[in-house]
Amino acid sequence: MNAIRLSLSILSAIILIFVQAAALAAPGVEIEKLTNGYDADTAPGPTLAQGDTVTWSYIVRNTGDVDLSEITVSDDKEGAVFCPKTILLVNESMTCTLVGWAVRGQYHNLGSVVASAAETEVSDSDPSHYYVGTIGGNPAVHLEKFTNGHDADLPPGPTIPVGDNVTWTYEVSNIGDTTLLFISVVDDQLGALAVPANCPTDWLDPNTSMTCTANGTAVLGPYENMGTVSAESPDGDPVQDNDYSHYEGIEPGNPAIDIEKATNGHDADVGPGPSIPVGDPVTWTYVVENVGDVVLTGIEVLDNQGVSVSCPASSLAPSASMTCTAGGTAVEGSYANIGTAIGFAREVEVNDSDPSHYTGVVPAQPAIDIEKATNGHDADAAPGPTIIEGDPVTWTYVVTNTGNVPLQNVTVLDNQGVAVSCPASALTPTQAMTCIANGLAVVGQYANLGTVTATSDTVTVNDEDPSHYYGAPRGAGEGCTHGYWKNHLDSWPPTGYAPSDIVADVFVAAAPYAAGAATLKQALKFKGGKGVDGASRILLRNTTASLLNAAHPNVGFPRSPAQVIAQVNAALASGDRATMLATEEELNGLNEAGDCPLN
Repeated sequence: MNAIRLSLSILSAIILIFVQAAALAAPGVEIEKLTNGYDADTAPGPTLAQGDTVTWSYIVRNTGDVDLSEITVSDDKEGAVFCPKTILLVNESMTCTLVGWAVRGQYHNLGSVVASAAETEVSDSDPSHYYVGTIGGNPAVHLEKFTNGHDADLPPGPTIPVGDNVTWTYEVSNIGDTTLLFISVVDDQLGALAVPANCPTDWLDPNTSMTCTANGTAVLGPYENMGTVSAESPDGDPVQDNDYSHYEGIEPGNPAIDIEKATNGHDADVGPGPSIPVGDPVTWTYVVENVGDVVLTGIEVLDNQGVSVSCPASSLAPSASMTCTAGGTAVEGSYANIGTAIGFAREVEVNDSDPSHYTGVVPAQPAIDIEKATNGHDADAAPGPTIIEGDPVTWTYVVTNTGNVPLQNVTVLDNQGVAVSCPASALTPTQAMTCIANGLAVVGQYANLGTVTATSDTVTVNDEDPSHYYGAPRGAGEGCTHGYWKNHLDSWPPTGYAPSDIVADVFVAAAPYAAGAATLKQALKFKGGKGVDGASRILLRNTTASLLNAAHPNVGFPRSPAQVIAQVNAALASGDRATMLATEEELNGLNEAGDCPLN
């Protein structure tokens, strides 16, 4: 029994020794991280150039009283770190390394070690820093603060309805010659602005800037807050700047605007609008009224036709109005333009539009024209056609409305008391009519004057045109027919013309016609025909005889050769069949009016 008790006592003692030993075991590990040999636990650390080689050293030491195993070292930015072994005896240390390349700005990374000791895990961490940037001797920073886009350094600032969103922007600029580190922006009402939630970074190179933002909800009444920016140079020199901003919180309102547009005083919302003579001035007025319950600012009036509109003001209080104006010149036809008023209330746009119209009309220009002819001849000058005494005379009066308005009471009179008959007494613009009068030829030079009058509204217009004829006594004068001259070539020599002479050489206006290439003898045999070519042949057949009659010294013909040639050329040049036939009729009448004294 005693032996058993002794054995139990020994076993208990051994167990106690092991328990005490385990209780006394204190495993531990430590890591010290260096950047290019610097223990840069705080920023900025060593200053490097961009792209330089960076060597991080991680010195791991067993600081406990038991051996360590399964040792791993990692970097929060660079990943796994190479170490020469994974076991460290008590008080033993080793150096792990990692190589990289310097990047611009303030750099921070954290080295961590994890190890096992008797199924217990131990760990440690250590930070390091370096800096890549510009270093100078004149650090400086500038802050510009805005409220909803307004640089409202002084009250009241923008007007914002209570409950609306407010956005503050803080433009931070490095205006010195050195990179700025540890940039922080603090608002005295909102607190510090976080990176990157409110500010994109906490450092800036010289001549660069960044925009930080913060948001809130508008409250009633005047509001002021101040932003402050603080920073340090790489050498630790502090810099600071601040800026105020304001707004006025108001009760929400109902902004609205109204525009009423008029053309020359007419509120012509629908066409055709007022009639305005083409070329006359046009004045558009735009009455703009604030029909809401808040002040409107930034007011402008636009016209969809590009008309430049001038307004006396750019803001209106509730119920206030103003008249804007624009000018132009009336154009022909229907015209429409739309005026649009735009205004702003607390950055909310309101607008309204109103159309207007006018019709550009050509100014009334009444006018009338009369063209008088005697037996188809427009004989404005004497002597006109020769007509045998007692033969019928027909005067035609072609009356044309040459204006742009209708004419009424159209009346044609002849100063010789000839009764003139017209088919109508009214004419529309460009319309024409032919009036007629008749009589019998009297001996001698005759002239009469046709006059037309008409009215348009209260305006009277008129015109006149003369006409002439020469009345030859019946039986007076001598002439031979074209048949005589065709068959009596022996009578030609005294005239100075030969049967072989070319028609166009005598009557130059005949050149464009086929008949112009014939001889005078051939012309006496022309048969005539349709159209102006046929009329030219009829005319030349009988007027060639007239030319020979006028040129023969023994024939008492009432026309000279020059008069015959001029009259025939004029008829040919007219290109008008009726004119040619009228000239032929007149000259042939003279050929046949008297006896032929030859042979």
